[in-house]
Amino acid sequence: RDYYASRGLGDVYKRQTVKGAITDMQGEAIIGANIIQQGTTNGTITDIDGNFTLEVPADAQLVISYIDLVNRNLVNRI
Repeated sequence: RDYYASRGLGDVYKRQTVKGAITDMQGEAIIGANIIQQGTTNGTITDIDGNFTLEVPADAQLVISYIDLVNRNLVNRI
């Protein structure tokens, strides 16, 4: 679902809800992985099934981290 947020002085930025699942190479859910919008404190963690939902600007980059996992930067593209 897309929505718009104002950031003062009438500037409007398109935001969107990003949903996904984090799994390992065998397809097993990664529970408690951190998904953060790069350069912000906007983030969430994965649930017991590895799923997450996060509202971010359309041009956001996401950083995924977990113990024993190399950080990955993802560019949010729809």
